[in-house]
Amino acid sequence: MKTFIYIAFIFVWLLPSSCRSQQEIQVTKIPFKGKHEIVLKYADAQQQLETYSAGCAMKEFTFLPDLLKIKAIEKLLTFENDTSICSAEVTQYHTGYFKGKKPESKSYTLQVSALYYINYLAFSGASLFYSPFPVLYDTLNKREVNLSQADIKQVYKEYKTWFEHIKKNGFNNYVFPLNESQYQWFGTVRQNTVFEKYPVWTKEDGCKFWDEEEQ
Repeated sequence: MKTFIYIAFIFVWLLPSSCRSQQEIQVTKIPFKGKHEIVLKYADAQQQLETYSAGCAMKEFTFLPDLLKIKAIEKLLTFENDTSICSAEVTQYHTGYFKGKKPESKSYTLQVSALYYINYLAFSGASLFYSPFPVLYDTLNKREVNLSQADIKQVYKEYKTWFEHIKKNGFNNYVFPLNESQYQWFGTVRQNTVFEKYPVWTKEDGCKFWDEEEQ
């Protein structure tokens, strides 16, 4: 019996790592130009993905298995207390439709960056409309709250409540995390959308540059 167990162990150990354990999306924090960034990486036998920002750069990540995306979201939620300033400045990640007032905020923390990544992992190209800027906005007090720890804590609380549904049901019959909240992403549209299933990122979602690069 001991010999059988030993042989079985050797057989499993000799298998490629991709067979022994399912690949995961790596979520890491790195220093950059005196500030910091969150980096997402994924690699398997067919592809290698890496991004230092959300937006259209997240497109290929959205086609990964749901389980991998859900695990990555769980990792990103651990940035709740990371007040490091993101090296990227506030910019508009969807240039196709938004013609309104631009936010005043110029910077954001890794806390906000992590939530922004979560939007793209959970909602694919729909996030270009849901969160065109990495800026959180308090609709009751009519102010941007990118650097307000009290407000960010409340936003994380709402994201975590939303995530419990995702862990239990997957990406089925789900809504945006800040649906019916006093907080929203600056410039948001389609706030009250209900997704029966995970939305597929299409070429009509506003990433012309990235789509042209793929051709």
